[in-house]
Amino acid sequence: MKHTMIALTAFATCLAAAADDTVYTYTDGNNVEWKYTIVSGTNVRLGQSTELTGNIVNQNVKAIADDVPVDASTIPWTFTNNGTDYTVTEIAAAAFATRANLVGTLRFPETVKVVGERAFQKCNGLTALTSLGGVTNLNSYAFNECDNLGGFFPDIARVSVFGGGPFQYAGRNGGMTGTVRLNKNATAVSTRMFAGTYLTGTILIPSNVTSIRDLAFNEAKLLKGAWIAGLPYVSSGTQPQTGVYLTNVFRYNNANELTVFGPNTRPTNDSTLTGQWQNFGKDVNGVVLLPKNGKWDGFTLNSPNATVDFYEFAMELDEDRGLVKIKATTEDQLYQALKYAPKFKSVFGFDTKITTPAAVTFASGKITRELVDAANATFDALKFSVKTQTELNALLAAIPATEAIAIDTDGATEDMALDTLDREVYVRLPYGWKYQFKRNGLIILFR
Repeated sequence: MKHTMIALTAFATCLAAAADDTVYTYTDGNNVEWKYTIVSGTNVRLGQSTELTGNIVNQNVKAIADDVPVDASTIPWTFTNNGTDYTVTEIAAAAFATRANLVGTLRFPETVKVVGERAFQKCNGLTALTSLGGVTNLNSYAFNECDNLGGFFPDIARVSVFGGGPFQYAGRNGGMTGTVRLNKNATAVSTRMFAGTYLTGTILIPSNVTSIRDLAFNEAKLLKGAWIAGLPYVSSGTQPQTGVYLTNVFRYNNANELTVFGPNTRPTNDSTLTGQWQNFGKDVNGVVLLPKNGKWDGFTLNSPNATVDFYEFAMELDEDRGLVKIKATTEDQLYQALKYAPKFKSVFGFDTKITTPAAVTFASGKITRELVDAANATFDALKFSVKTQTELNALLAAIPATEAIAIDTDGATEDMALDTLDREVYVRLPYGWKYQFKRNGLIILFR
């Protein structure tokens, strides 16, 4: 194996500016020459720099010559040169850009931490990206226009720093599926991050993300849903106006079924930003579910094919367990929670656990056994207030006998009978009322 320093006048200016940009060559067992630079110690970068220094076509150093066909599975992530063992920890900017002859499946090992700007742009011979390994920094347009990427979208939960458009128009011919989960340390969704990406799954943006840039999901036409755990209130008085820049974020999401904004989401009181909220979904489909906790006056989707619904129940997403925790304090809130629980499951794969921390008045009959069964939710600490036998009967018919419930009869105007043979029920009697047990299992509430 040879370890040779490349000495070309074209590099003189760049190498003079950064001594560790010295370019070396490693020749593998297939007689393919790989260019690399030292990052630190024995950690190396395939190619020269993680940032572009000129036109992408005319980069001085790519990882391999443009005319050399290479299977992605043969990229040397570790190699020995001149008796020294090296580990690839970075991919340089444009290292493989515009190469149709880089083919097959790309899988990064745990040792790779940085992927440079446009590193794999237009690598249309790549058919799958199965893992980003240990990558924490994914620079701008890293996989831009890799048309034939297919299979499951790679896990990006470790990536905390994104450049603009890292997956723009990726998979247009291959088609990628799966759930995209962002890192819990990431603070922003970059502009055009998934624009034009043919994802057939869902996007999960954790609550630590405080900024979503314009066109982030523009033309992600097959995206089934997006769950945004919660953007905090933003105004020009507390942080720059660019903090949340939601112009056409979900434009042309034709297959969208449900977009959920978490409880921390607020409309802005800045008129410019409000306008950007209003244009985030041109021609988006499905339902946009928003917390009714702020001034959403005039909020529109810019789409005739989508609707807005506001929820008042308290909601928390346990991202690790895939569980939506809901606290409902009114029958309407409970009804809405039961209504959307099936969508939380079918679109995102999230289970729903519902609690009524205080007695919920059960009177309108909105909640039915069919609705509860369809929701397939689990319950905890269910408490209801009923005042008549009709309300009590409707409640017992709506809630499965396997669910323990507490019933508050304060304010009741008549005696009520409750069959307790097959139910775990706790009853709070009005003052002056008492139980009477009968052999058939009925409890009579009477004055």
